[in-house]
Amino acid sequence: MACPAWEGRGFSLVVRAQSSHALFFREFTYNDRTGEVGVHDSDLFAAADGRESSEPRVIRRTVVLDAAEREALARDLVAMCPDERELASVQAPGGGTVLRITAPSGAVSTARYARGSPGDVARRSHARFVRYFPELRRQ
Repeated sequence: MACPAWEGRGFSLVVRAQSSHALFFREFTYNDRTGEVGVHDSDLFAAADGRESSEPRVIRRTVVLDAAEREALARDLVAMCPDERELASVQAPGGGTVLRITAPSGAVSTARYARGSPGDVARRSHARFVRYFPELRRQ
């Protein structure tokens, strides 16, 4: 059976990793219908020496995936089905990773890390998008 959060193909999503510092985050967006992947990355530690800077290095970019890439991405994402604990979890103080899925029907599901949940769907989904943006610093 397909994962209810995704409802199969035609979904869109926003997945954001936020630290306790407001200027240190990474957010990906994806629209399965168009194949458009976007990133908004604000990195305080992207300086050549790796130290924290007062001004973050900011990247905003969009790419469009070809049909084969879209198929592989959808297969990987839909295979990661958030469980009830991840869907019921609340945001911890100081940041974390949040995945918001909008299914083709318009239903919205929000998944977060939940202790004891083996899937870790939000963080795994976030990590899946890094490959499209080689300019991002590996975290």
